[in-house]
Amino acid sequence: MNQPQLPSYHHTLLRYVAVFICIPVLVLFSFIYINLFNENLENAQTKITQHGGAITSEIRAKLSELRNQVYKVAGNRAVSEVPINILYSQNAQYTLEQLVETNTLVSSAFIQDDEGFVIEGWPIAALGMRSGALKTNTKAAMLSSRERAEAQLFWMLPEQYTTGPVTNNSPQKTQHNSHLLIYALPLFAETDSIITPYIATGTLNVVLDLEQLSRHQSHTEETDKHNLELVANGFVLFEKAALGLEDIMAQSFDTQLLVQHSTGQVPLEMTLQYDREKLTSDFWWQTSVQVAPLLLFIPIMVWGLYRFTRNFNQPVNQMVEMCRQLVSGNYNVAPQSANYREFDLLFRRLDTMAQTISEQIKSLESARSRAEQSERIKTQFLANMSHEIRTPMNGVLGMLQLMEAGQLTDEQKERLNIAKTSAQNLLQIINDILDISKIEANKITIEHIPCNVAQLVQVQTDNMQAQAEKQKNVLRALIKPPFHCDWLTDPTRLSQILTNLLSNALKFTKGGKVMVVLAQPEDNCFEITVKDTGIGIAQDKLATLFQPFQQADSSTTREYGGTGLGLSISKNLCELMGGDLKVFSEPGKGSTFVVTIAAEPIQGDSEHQDIQVSEAHETIVTSDNQLNKSKKVAVIAEDNEINQEVLKAMLQGFDLELHLASNGRDAVALVEFLNPDIVLMDVHMPHMDGVTATKTIRERGHTMPIIMQTANVMTEDVKHYLAMGANDIVAKPIVQKQLADALNKWL
Repeated sequence: MNQPQLPSYHHTLLRYVAVFICIPVLVLFSFIYINLFNENLENAQTKITQHGGAITSEIRAKLSELRNQVYKVAGNRAVSEVPINILYSQNAQYTLEQLVETNTLVSSAFIQDDEGFVIEGWPIAALGMRSGALKTNTKAAMLSSRERAEAQLFWMLPEQYTTGPVTNNSPQKTQHNSHLLIYALPLFAETDSIITPYIATGTLNVVLDLEQLSRHQSHTEETDKHNLELVANGFVLFEKAALGLEDIMAQSFDTQLLVQHSTGQVPLEMTLQYDREKLTSDFWWQTSVQVAPLLLFIPIMVWGLYRFTRNFNQPVNQMVEMCRQLVSGNYNVAPQSANYREFDLLFRRLDTMAQTISEQIKSLESARSRAEQSERIKTQFLANMSHEIRTPMNGVLGMLQLMEAGQLTDEQKERLNIAKTSAQNLLQIINDILDISKIEANKITIEHIPCNVAQLVQVQTDNMQAQAEKQKNVLRALIKPPFHCDWLTDPTRLSQILTNLLSNALKFTKGGKVMVVLAQPEDNCFEITVKDTGIGIAQDKLATLFQPFQQADSSTTREYGGTGLGLSISKNLCELMGGDLKVFSEPGKGSTFVVTIAAEPIQGDSEHQDIQVSEAHETIVTSDNQLNKSKKVAVIAEDNEINQEVLKAMLQGFDLELHLASNGRDAVALVEFLNPDIVLMDVHMPHMDGVTATKTIRERGHTMPIIMQTANVMTEDVKHYLAMGANDIVAKPIVQKQLADALNKWL
């Protein structure tokens, strides 16, 4: 599992120090930035205010001058009396023309009578003006006295008039659908009456050119380009868009002028819009000037921080290097020191730890050396014990087999069976002890050879029928289809596992049933289930059931016997074969052991047949499976005299000429002299062992079959014997049938 990537201490330290220093710097930078920005905005706002004030003042001055001119024109007799005296028409028109042509603020001028009709106007198009609102305003203006009459700004919406006057000096161009701002002044004519010396004759209406009105001279470089709007009562009377703006700064100004409308008097306002970027252009320059030193300080600060943290991190680097040396196994590292007390103390502790570990490693290496030596001695002892124990057992079992073939009374047969059973039990105990020792020493190798599992189960079940009948048990084996019969596995170890489980099941079951069920839960494994109806096992005992020398109850050993190694061996063998052994049990109802073996099925095997368990029977070697040839020469190499007698007795049924050799050297000599048909070679012999003798015989060109007799049946040993020239192996203690099968195979 991959470890997560941890952050670097140096980088973390640098980052934290940088954060603690950079935060105040950034705060200072932000403060300067915000302060400069606000100051710049205030400056921009001041410029706008000043500019707007200048424009409004200029507009008021223009209108004031125009109003004086309007008063002057209104005082002209021809203008004031033309509504009631048509004779003044030409003079009035000329006066209006002069007003329009000499004043850029005036787009047109016309005179209305008390009925709202236009009497005279300039340009000529002004004569077509029709407006109910203007008529109403004219009547209202004529009601005022001459002393109180004054020029008023009158505002009309586009929908309040038709055929309006032109907006420039061209008589042909009229202004439609635009707001009109008009200076309206009532006209008065003198009379001969003392009571009413003046009478209102009409109004003089001067239409303002709003574009000319909005033109001004008050501007700076920053305020040169802007948008201007004249607004009354929320309506934009006039709009001058000097440029298209996206990011704008806008401000409204009161022109201090009132305009008359049909709804009453409303203030005339002016709105200015400016390019924010243009107005705040100084901000970036000021910011650059003031912040540049700070920006230059940042890389210097970062470099200084890097140097500082690097020096501060030096002890950590020394510690990492020291730990790397320790991890690599070098515990004789040079002592380290630091300028800081805590790091110096840590270095001294690490140095002490390294010395302690070095001493412990030396002690462990010495202990390991002793343990390996002890293991080698133990392994050699096991090999020797295997031979030394099996050799006398070979004599005992061999003689018992020979005696069993003789003419015996019933009492003698019973006693012989007891002796044979006791010898076999002793041999099983010896085998269990040797097997558990091999497992602990990792000396067992699992083979993967073709094996008919169904046939193997059938054979093992048949072999256990005698024990089943003795306990009055019913022993049966079944296959749960579909089942693949042929597998690549280790038949020897599989037989050993099944024998142990069947032996246990039969031993702890009396007058019950023991079932063996073959199944294939998956394509790459098979199961062997051994189920009995015996005494069962308590749940609290199951955890220790597979430990060596353990049984479910200490009284079990006294009542049923056994070493407590069978299940432990079976469990370990199952795991070595890539499987497992599980147990399910209930006291008083029986136990179920499930063996799972991982193996590869062999393709193309024949379909299985249901296993029908028959009664156990014993195969007797008869003349049919003995040699048909007569007087073949056999050399027996065996140093133990008892085993020599056992072999001679077992081979009496074969017509062989036997020659004995007590060591490997004599065996080689006999082979050279006799050139026999077969050689039975023991492994452990004085002067020259059987393996060396076999190798020597092969080196001298002899090809006769050589059958090794040995108690060392570990897989590695068997492979070694075959590699040295042996043709077959017969395990000690020798079973007469196995010996006969080997002889029939090679002769």
